[in-house]
Amino acid sequence: MRNMANAVNCLDDINALAILDSAKLIANDDASYRNVLDQLAADFTNGQSCCRVVMLAGPSGSGKTTTAHMLAEAIQNCGRNAFVVSLDNFYRGVGKAPRLEDGSYDYESVEALDYERLQENLIQLLDEGRAYFPIYDFEKGSPADHSNLIELGKEDIIILEGIHALNPIVIGALKDKGCLIRLYISVETPYVDAKGDVVLTARDTRLLRRMLRDYRFRNADLSRTFSMWKQVCRGEDLYLFPYKDHSDIIVDSFHCFEPCVYRELMMPLVQQMNVTDPHYGKAVSLMDALSRFEKISVELVPQSSMIREFTGGGKYL
Repeated sequence: MRNMANAVNCLDDINALAILDSAKLIANDDASYRNVLDQLAADFTNGQSCCRVVMLAGPSGSGKTTTAHMLAEAIQNCGRNAFVVSLDNFYRGVGKAPRLEDGSYDYESVEALDYERLQENLIQLLDEGRAYFPIYDFEKGSPADHSNLIELGKEDIIILEGIHALNPIVIGALKDKGCLIRLYISVETPYVDAKGDVVLTARDTRLLRRMLRDYRFRNADLSRTFSMWKQVCRGEDLYLFPYKDHSDIIVDSFHCFEPCVYRELMMPLVQQMNVTDPHYGKAVSLMDALSRFEKISVELVPQSSMIREFTGGGKYL
């Protein structure tokens, strides 16, 4: 198992670099992350590799969706075709998931996915070169009436991304095909101050990403994201983290300049919260941590940056 990470995570160092040249800080960080993916793409496409399926898993706010598309682009730059499929398309539908103790449905569970169809589709794709993959209609809360035909050449690679991508139940018979790479992506690095004290945990960074994304793309305020976060974390603890060590490669999606950008974006969202909100204290605590970082305008973040998955304006989503 390889752990691919290269991070400047000290608050003082980040602030010094931001003051010196914010644009250069962002460019260097983005380039470092892209270099990791370029290296993976080169490994997956070299003459000795038999990789045809990449199972890419990660928790909420890990950046797995954008990373999957960036990796596909890197593979294509190596001369091979690559396709990205979200495991979300294999949801069984509203009301078709195990129930929790309170009677609500556990849509974080692997049983909420039609993994039997996923295995059938993948095996057919590998054996016959073509298969129809489902498309999930989130507005209706059920699989769409139409499907997506994917045709996979002998040199092509398919990337499947989702929280359950490492689960043995999902992988099934694919493990015997000898063509599978298991990739885990998440924020692995915390932010620390000069004394080594943690300023933001890795999970804090993912929460910040999730809050910004939910606000911009899911019409959810901070209170709504906070109310879902406990259940999201429970799902990660039960259904993802136990399989992290099954991965062949771990990629750290940490970008050191993130808090500098999030500082300005988060402030108005926190100000919109009611002080009586039970999550207000945590929101203020996160804002206090962000206020220790130098400000960087989101306008300096390129459209090709993975961080655009959460701030909006990205080229991949």
